[in-house]
Amino acid sequence: MFLFMSALIAVIEWWAYRSVQRTWDGEPWWGTVRTAWWVGSVALWLAFIVSSFMWPTWRTTRPELLSVLSIAFFLVLIPKVVLAIFAVLEGVRHAGTAAVQAVTGSVAPIPRATFLSYVGQGAAAMTFASFLYGVTRGKYAYRIERHRLALPGLPEEFRGLRLVQISDAHLGSFHGTPQPVLDALASINALEPDLICFTGDLVNTHSDEALPWIDAFAGLQARLGKFSILGNHDYADYGNFTDAEKAALSERLGMEEGDLVLFGADAWEGACTVLGRVRLRVAELQKLPIDPLRLDFLWVVDFPMLAFDAEENKWNAVHHPFTRPKAED
Repeated sequence: MFLFMSALIAVIEWWAYRSVQRTWDGEPWWGTVRTAWWVGSVALWLAFIVSSFMWPTWRTTRPELLSVLSIAFFLVLIPKVVLAIFAVLEGVRHAGTAAVQAVTGSVAPIPRATFLSYVGQGAAAMTFASFLYGVTRGKYAYRIERHRLALPGLPEEFRGLRLVQISDAHLGSFHGTPQPVLDALASINALEPDLICFTGDLVNTHSDEALPWIDAFAGLQARLGKFSILGNHDYADYGNFTDAEKAALSERLGMEEGDLVLFGADAWEGACTVLGRVRLRVAELQKLPIDPLRLDFLWVVDFPMLAFDAEENKWNAVHHPFTRPKAED
């Protein structure tokens, strides 16, 4: 895969350079531009290759350097992709014109660059400028969009409910906890929401990207609670288990071919509750033959007498028939 991607990027690099070179190589300043092009391209290539191999180490020891190198590489690559697309179209135009001239016997010179070339270079420049704005200023350009929803049959109790939906924080894109992001979180509380729903992509690739932000996000307040779902970036680093990890998991969990294993990361009670609901939902989706009239009796010992409520910061009695002190207590 690495060799394939390297070859693909090399082709893009050649077509992009060809577009610029065929348009401007007659200008007196072209030599300087050509040198800057190749020196910059080689430097970015080397930086990308080194950072790719050093990713496992640098993501914890030099995260800022890794972020800068990755952003710089793609900031230059994407406009070159645009350039390459127009260069290919220009090449098709040139080849088509040459074929027509071969048939007609025309000897008129074929222009090396046409309006298509200039459009491509303009589009590439606009792409570069937009990406540059996005990674420097645009990522802080937060805005609030207000929508009033009219839902037929909505219970009267929900009339006027204020729900704030946020998503795509990508906290790994920030170094430290920059004030503009903290101000954006403060603006959420200023809306006085009844519900806050976070709809995915809290981080880029690793869960520890969120650690510096725990206090800031914990400060979000909503009268009826805060709810969140995972986005594709939140499922952990993109990669595969090693063979040793797979073997250890298989042995520990008694896994067999075709089994589905789900992990829950939370306090014991929370993880068990969520996984229990998933288990029931999977049974429903798979239409497993469950007899609703069947009763399987069991005896549970060591029921808890009290449970700690983290939100209220106090212990509450757990109400069930077996809540009672034990003689030995």
